[in-house]
Amino acid sequence: MALSLFAVNEGYLDKIEVDHVVDYEAELHDFAKSNYEADLDAINESGDYNDEIEAKLKAICDAFAEKGAY
Repeated sequence: MALSLFAVNEGYLDKIEVDHVVDYEAELHDFAKSNYEADLDAINESGDYNDEIEAKLKAICDAFAEKGAY
């Protein structure tokens, strides 16, 4: 959930058409789980939000954006 909220709040979905948001979110989470599972687990376990977690979420969203799927 944190990843989705971060992506929306930081503008990663601004250029995504409304009817593609659900697909974008699903692919973002699949990408993150495949490539950043340890980071996601740590974020989910702690429930905290700080600069370190923000940086991890940003890195995930940036890497997904660079992938160019959307």
